[in-house]
Amino acid sequence: MLYNETGHTDSAAKCAGTLASRFTRLCHNVMKIVNEDIRLRRLGQCEMYINAVHSAVLDCPGSVCKNLLYHMLLAYKDISAEAEFAVRTYLSDRNPKHKDELLRLRELHVRAQDLKMNENNKEAEIQEATAEIEELEERLAESVREIDFRRHMEKMTPEDVKNALPSNSALLEFGWFENPQFNVRNENENNPNGRYYAFLLHGGCEIEHEYLDEDAVINAAVNAMHEKIQARKNANAELANLHRLLIAPFEKYLTEVKHLYIAPEGELCKVPFELFPLPVKFRITYISTGRDFIRKKYGKSAKYKDAAVIYDPKFTLSESEETEQDDDRGNKTRSSNITGKYPPLIYAAAEANALVRTFKGNKTEYTGVEATKFTLSEIGSPGVIHIVTHGFAHEKKTVRNESEKSGGGFMPHSAADDPLTRCALVFAGVNDWERHGESVSYNHYGNGILTAKEVLKLDLPDTDLLVLSACETARGQVWNGLGIQGLRRAFELTGVRSIICTLWSVADDASAILMEQFYKNLFEHNKSKVDALEDAKEYVKSMTFGDLINYYKENGFEEAAMKLQGIPLSRQYFREPYFWAGYILLGDSD
Repeated sequence: MLYNETGHTDSAAKCAGTLASRFTRLCHNVMKIVNEDIRLRRLGQCEMYINAVHSAVLDCPGSVCKNLLYHMLLAYKDISAEAEFAVRTYLSDRNPKHKDELLRLRELHVRAQDLKMNENNKEAEIQEATAEIEELEERLAESVREIDFRRHMEKMTPEDVKNALPSNSALLEFGWFENPQFNVRNENENNPNGRYYAFLLHGGCEIEHEYLDEDAVINAAVNAMHEKIQARKNANAELANLHRLLIAPFEKYLTEVKHLYIAPEGELCKVPFELFPLPVKFRITYISTGRDFIRKKYGKSAKYKDAAVIYDPKFTLSESEETEQDDDRGNKTRSSNITGKYPPLIYAAAEANALVRTFKGNKTEYTGVEATKFTLSEIGSPGVIHIVTHGFAHEKKTVRNESEKSGGGFMPHSAADDPLTRCALVFAGVNDWERHGESVSYNHYGNGILTAKEVLKLDLPDTDLLVLSACETARGQVWNGLGIQGLRRAFELTGVRSIICTLWSVADDASAILMEQFYKNLFEHNKSKVDALEDAKEYVKSMTFGDLINYYKENGFEEAAMKLQGIPLSRQYFREPYFWAGYILLGDSD
């Protein structure tokens, strides 16, 4: 910072390069830490390096600084993913021939980290353990693709990411850093201020880099947009403001782009960029980081051989309590009702049948009492998994008691400090558990709540498409640099190639119609996932009252159709973004 203030930008860049080199080595070490608590403590050191480098090059132009910063961003974003990836590799049954060697590799990584953290460590012992790790990884890399991928990642450059982009596409990757200069101006505030920044990678052009506005400004704009959309009010002004803050600085580079990949950061993970008033229309897909393009090469090709459909669980198992639920089938969203109970989903079966009708491979259905929290761990890793149920995401720790009627997400355990326990899908028996707790005798069903923490135990390397058709499945607690800590992140770490999830509470009927059109587009018209989803959104958006009445009648919802009689048939029913824009695609777009 001092170099910049005195006009010595070259010295500032050199200083930043030294810090970045140390940072990269630190990241590689943190990635190999298999103890979660230790890894999280080390993340604080990584953040300090990032903040220092940004302060050093804040006013330093040039491609060297841009590449330097982007390389650091990639490394930092991958810390959590690669560490979890490593643990999964060591403990997975997918490499039975190398089980003993993988366990030995894990032991060596643990020993090496213990030695490095010991104040009285002996350099010779560290070098000995490191040498054995490198020898073992080199041998395993020939047959274990996860090890080969990880070794490649340590050598990867921003140029590799740019070269891996599909033709006619661009990547816009966001980051965040804490700026000490901001904190001086806001010293009376409890929370440190940071700033968003972004990189644009596109074809043969240089990597473009822009510092954006302070996080307080952008986060407030995101919250304002969400409030309007969820209240079903006109949010055009809020969307235009976000477009100005986030996309406008790069618009001149996007004129020839057909497909924009977005790697969001912080609160930007909650933004439906498709709604922005873009001068050029292109498809949008969300990814965690630019390294996903490299990771894709090490995965398996898309094969829709089989499908599992998990829908409309029997949330209430007790006959005496089920009667109370029957009166609440009018619940319009896929979250709990006002009493905190989870009512049956009226349109879940119609949505599931849409996949069953259009999918040509083997398919298995799990519904009612068969749709339990354990079903996902029992079905292996089918090519397509579609889940229709209720979901919730508490972004901050909350405490509920019996007098609270806010609804949804009661945690029957004491792990609310962990954000991955505050995001979940619910299954058969959940209402019985929430009313009676451990006294309920339905052991086969557990508590009926599958948390993101529990999802991490799943292994889904052969699943190409996962659809989480429930409320708030793309939400969770924001950890800058590590994305959203919730269901979306947890399922990404299970090995799933692409996920469709939701940014807010979604309407039951609109979701069913959207998914029906999605599967028609995907399996009958052979469209890519991103095209199939976007065209399905357009279909729902343009539906008239007449179209909706016909849908209700065709699927046996006569009562719902009767309620719409007398309304002009040409009026659009789902025109507000609330009904269709909440569904987003993460990962592979093909």
